[in-house]
Amino acid sequence: MVQIATTYKDGHIVVIDSFQGKQTLTVQGTPKSLKAKPQASFTPDSKYLMCGFSGGVWMWKVSDGTLLTKWETEDDVLAKWYALLPRKRGAAEAVL
Repeated sequence: MVQIATTYKDGHIVVIDSFQGKQTLTVQGTPKSLKAKPQASFTPDSKYLMCGFSGGVWMWKVSDGTLLTKWETEDDVLAKWYALLPRKRGAAEAVL
């Protein structure tokens, strides 16, 4: 299945099956007011969804929408760049 993640300025994310056009998942991100639209992407195996919000990066399990973790920052800057480090079992974030 090929999926598309669409993000909205109110912090929610919708995942759509690109072949059938059906919504497969909706998750609510940060409750903070956002200064910019969030940036979301899938992990290479498409099992997880990561999204950069004002104040950090959140990660969900795509199969059931479980929020797995939040990496929060102390400021309110939109996290635009982040990377998975699969061999080190972690993630890195860069806020610019």
